[in-house]
Amino acid sequence: MLVKSLIECGFDKESRDLDDNTPLILAAMYRHLEIVNFLVFIGANINAMNVFQRTPLIQASMRNNYDIVENLISVGADKNVVDYRGQTAANFCDRSVNEILSNIV
Repeated sequence: MLVKSLIECGFDKESRDLDDNTPLILAAMYRHLEIVNFLVFIGANINAMNVFQRTPLIQASMRNNYDIVENLISVGADKNVVDYRGQTAANFCDRSVNEILSNIV
């Protein structure tokens, strides 16, 4: 996995792009479950926010990605974070993902 190789070569797991996205935010945004799991395992900030105040959980919810939403919540992602528009992860997802957000404490 390229991300693992980059981390092993000293790439910062909390580095930011121009929109303040971290590797974990981008992995959640682009539905890369294996990379999300790896970054969480090595201690990436699960509640990091980008310039739009969106976390990995919000990004996964916006794309209705059940597996990533469930994994992030299971490791303690804050489901109450509010983005720049006043929206939480639950506001973005469809009913099936919303049930996960509602049922997992």
